[in-house]
Amino acid sequence: MVAGRLCAQEVPVKGSAVSALDSAVHALYAEGKSYFLQEEYTLAVEVFSKIIAIKPSSGAAFNDRGSCYRKLGQLQLAISDYSEAIRLNPCAKYYNNRGSLRVKMEEYEEAINDYTIAYALDTTYYQAVNNRGIAYLNTGSYRRAVEDFTTCIRLKPDNYLAYNNRGIAYYKLKEFELSLADFNRTISLKEDYGVAYLHRGNIKEMLDDDAGACDDWSRAAALGVKQAESCLKNCEN
Repeated sequence: MVAGRLCAQEVPVKGSAVSALDSAVHALYAEGKSYFLQEEYTLAVEVFSKIIAIKPSSGAAFNDRGSCYRKLGQLQLAISDYSEAIRLNPCAKYYNNRGSLRVKMEEYEEAINDYTIAYALDTTYYQAVNNRGIAYLNTGSYRRAVEDFTTCIRLKPDNYLAYNNRGIAYYKLKEFELSLADFNRTISLKEDYGVAYLHRGNIKEMLDDDAGACDDWSRAAALGVKQAESCLKNCEN
């Protein structure tokens, strides 16, 4: 929720020589973030709205209120706030947040554009390039998705989600051995990630390793992946 990469500091730092007004804004930010962490999103909206009333030039307040609206399912209000945050302070984090919301709204091309700008603003921002890869997956641009997930892995070699996502993209491209290798790597990085066992089981089934597929589906089900339970019905025959 908090403003991040390439976002100029907008919140007064506690303990620094600031005005009484800045001190009040700092206290409100702390209150708003506390409500957000407690999932009290309506109360958090009220607090960030107070900040905006005091300091309407605060991109951080609009960004954070947008995140609250998103949690409340008020997506158009969230888009509006993220867009205002970008207008006030066009930083990578705010573009990434708006892109993620646009994916939720199935506005994939617009999301890809936001992620592209975020990554251009900060070429170390692995989350943005990973998220763009997910958007490409949703549009069927699997090769571009592979490229983005590979970039993410280069930037963050221990990112198990990027390996999992690339494994899905390779699966869509019917490059099953590469897909299997990525799911193996995902599991080696995070042994309790049930979704990776589900996907690896599907790959093993494609490669005629029925026993291995059933073992993976069983592990996925034990880790709470509901979809694996239906796959396990194939193991009963």
